[in-house]
Amino acid sequence: MKIDSINPVIHNFFIYIFGALALGGFHILLAPINMRILTPEEYGILALITSCMSIGVTILGLGLRQFLSIEYFHHDEHGQKKLVNQILLIYASLAIPLCLIMLILQSRIMNWFSLNRISPHLFSIALITMFFSFFAELFYQVLKYQQRAWALTLIQTTIALASLALTVTLLLWLGLGIMSTLVGQLVSMGAATCVGFYIYRQERFADYFHIKQPKGTTRHFLKNGLPFIPGILFGWVIASSDRFVLAQYASMHDVGIYAIADMAGQMFRLLILQSWSGSYLPHILTQYHRNKDNLLAIEQKNLKTMWITLGGLTAFMFVGYLITKPLLLIILPTAYHEALHYVLIILAGHIFLLGSYFAASFIQYHKKTYFLAFAFCIPAILNLIFNLLLVEQFKIYGCSVATLGAYAIYFGIMLGFNRILRQKIHFDVKQKADKF
Repeated sequence: MKIDSINPVIHNFFIYIFGALALGGFHILLAPINMRILTPEEYGILALITSCMSIGVTILGLGLRQFLSIEYFHHDEHGQKKLVNQILLIYASLAIPLCLIMLILQSRIMNWFSLNRISPHLFSIALITMFFSFFAELFYQVLKYQQRAWALTLIQTTIALASLALTVTLLLWLGLGIMSTLVGQLVSMGAATCVGFYIYRQERFADYFHIKQPKGTTRHFLKNGLPFIPGILFGWVIASSDRFVLAQYASMHDVGIYAIADMAGQMFRLLILQSWSGSYLPHILTQYHRNKDNLLAIEQKNLKTMWITLGGLTAFMFVGYLITKPLLLIILPTAYHEALHYVLIILAGHIFLLGSYFAASFIQYHKKTYFLAFAFCIPAILNLIFNLLLVEQFKIYGCSVATLGAYAIYFGIMLGFNRILRQKIHFDVKQKADKF
């Protein structure tokens, strides 16, 4: 990778960082308002609702967006538009019946996830938000793959600002509590869907839309998309199941404190992981595609970039924590000061997660779908075991350490399979060379 080919990556990364800072700024502005109005117990309930929504979005999505990430860079522009249309049609035809089923089973679902304290109205708002989330995220995903950083950042920032204004209005002036945040999320997903539809029409995606799909298309997409669902759910187990274990073996107060501490992880995902996936991932996948005969050299540079990035972020994270902690003690209400004890542990886990993203890009390019789908399995199971062993005695510290350990194990698994894949390619190249 030449320097001039990396410049656009750095340029786009900082554009995404700028957008993420704006988005993060909105969340930071909203958090103290929420914390002064909602009790830690209410914040814990909101955290559980949000976690359940992430499960619902995963199930409704049927792995189709993950399938797009595997296939997109293997097509030309026309093929990419056709692929997006096929995914939209399959999702709409299957997600609507699934939403109706979830609405019918509403009481059972709330009982399963210990959400009996929420009203049917909150459940309906969450369900509609989950449905539109697919369209919004697919729209953002395509813009990332097209490397249109400024357009994506401007759209996300504008929608987030409007959503924030609505949420604050509902929270402060109408006193709607938890519903304020859920309505804000619904408006955010709905607005992104509308903007996405406008751009869809402007760029003539509809020219490649056909109701009648080639025979076997739906089955092929689901066959390659559904295997991602277990992996996403296993990832959810690592990221969010801690809250349910805390609710079971500790208290809703602890869930609320942990949710505040985990905001550091959310900010890391927003600032670093999303910026990475928007700038670096499309670049490295394109590099693989353009240098099929020199994959090992490209991957060596990718791994070198990974180690430099992880080392730099670790140092930055530690220094940043020391600098910002006194300020956070002033900003946060006293009832939430305990959350700061767990921030470094949570951030360390996310640094391991970023490393796994670097290692996974090579695996993703080679379409190792089933490995990517189930790679989270062992870390997720171990995370649950660690939580059950540690939470009852160590409470939030137990949760934080369990998550850190799970992400470290996941990083090791991805790095190990990456090495196996490189060795196989090296062996194949050597065999081919020996024949000549």
